[in-house]
Amino acid sequence: MRATFFAPAGIVAAGVAFFVAAVLFVTGLAFFNAARTPAVPWFPLVALPVLFVVVWWIDRRWDIGLRVPAGTRWGLLAAFATTSMVASHCVLILEGAAHGLTREFEGPPPGVTPFFAEVYWVAVVIGMSTASEVAFRGILQSRLTPLLGFWPGLLVPVVVNTVSHRWDGLAERTVGVICILLAWGWLRHLAGSLTPTILAHVAAIFAWDVLLRAVGPWDQAAMGPGALALTAATGLAALAASVWIARELRGPPEFPVARPARA
Repeated sequence: MRATFFAPAGIVAAGVAFFVAAVLFVTGLAFFNAARTPAVPWFPLVALPVLFVVVWWIDRRWDIGLRVPAGTRWGLLAAFATTSMVASHCVLILEGAAHGLTREFEGPPPGVTPFFAEVYWVAVVIGMSTASEVAFRGILQSRLTPLLGFWPGLLVPVVVNTVSHRWDGLAERTVGVICILLAWGWLRHLAGSLTPTILAHVAAIFAWDVLLRAVGPWDQAAMGPGALALTAATGLAALAASVWIARELRGPPEFPVARPARA
């Protein structure tokens, strides 16, 4: 009984600790760089290699799924990633409209040059997306599924990842966030690898940021009935496409048993 409880609890604690440490390291170094040399963005040259080396070591130590299986169907995985993100983001938009949210692009630290701002955007998206996937679909989902089974292994990371978001405004977008995280968790299962999920997360955040930069600040409460209906119809069509693609990709509802941690 003690092992049944404490082993999963330790995995969750390890994933959350890694995520918090990675966020503090990347963003802290970025703001330190901005305060010292606001025209010269050197922080990605330190932050990203360190992050990637730590991720590589974690995978070597605990097998969180960075390896891509032979015969991976990249086209179908990309299609599922795209349609599932469209469906879940349509939920996010409708939820934002219901709660009167205004969404806008989150800018860089104050006082930096335009070049620094662009480098900051790219580096932080890559760093935070990688850290999130390694923590929640890597450490948690990959390690919990052999212990608890498929559904707990999928849902526990979704819950932990949801509450790991910033709490300001989270209540007004909880359903959309959960849908997005479920989609990434299912992609992790369908791919049999964490790598496609990292790539999908990075691509989704870049796409959303580009949209917000183009139209933001976006007052979602101002969307008319036609726009809301079109959003709902698009989401339903994307969901149907996701289900069909997942059926084409679906394997047995178990993860490969992760190899034991090395002594």
